[in-house]
Amino acid sequence: MAEPREPPNYEDAIQAFRSWVEQVQTFEVIDPDTQLSRPFVAAEDMRNYFEQDGYRKLKRVIAAHFPDSGSLWHDDIIPDNVAVFCTLLSISKGWWMKQFCHHSDLSDTALPFNPIRPPQNWPPGAHFLPEFCDAQWKFCAQALRAPFINKRFATEMVLPITFKQTLNTEGSSACLWLVKIHPSYNKLLSEAEKEVRASLYFCR
Repeated sequence: MAEPREPPNYEDAIQAFRSWVEQVQTFEVIDPDTQLSRPFVAAEDMRNYFEQDGYRKLKRVIAAHFPDSGSLWHDDIIPDNVAVFCTLLSISKGWWMKQFCHHSDLSDTALPFNPIRPPQNWPPGAHFLPEFCDAQWKFCAQALRAPFINKRFATEMVLPITFKQTLNTEGSSACLWLVKIHPSYNKLLSEAEKEVRASLYFCR
């Protein structure tokens, strides 16, 4: 699939999206001592951005990639392909969404993709799987769910931990942290519990 020539309003639509990403992204705190962190965009923020004002911003982005009306619809993106579309937009490959939107193994539920083993329906001409996989982490932070015992995560996986403080005491053999989890990714507590508990103990 050849990528078409950019229409006149392409740059404005994409720059507006990228500026928004920079403004709303949150940072996973990896090491509070060294201030090591990495950004992620919350799923609910992505959906809100595209759904507001009658999908106006989403329609504008779609029109920038597909000037011919009817090539792609807002319900091709929402609710199942929001993170995938954001990832494609972030690497200037938004035109490929039409090839992605009808395959469950290319949807948000299938993220993250493996850069070595592409999904079964990965388009043959899409020679950007490694680039996609590098960019996907910002848009597919891992929700934390119960039971949460002996969980292990891939090094690249973004965990929605927005605050982290060591609680280690002298002689302790475990690495114990006080953490705060982004509310939309905290599936360890019920909604009622979230209202009275903003922090959790987390061992990684």
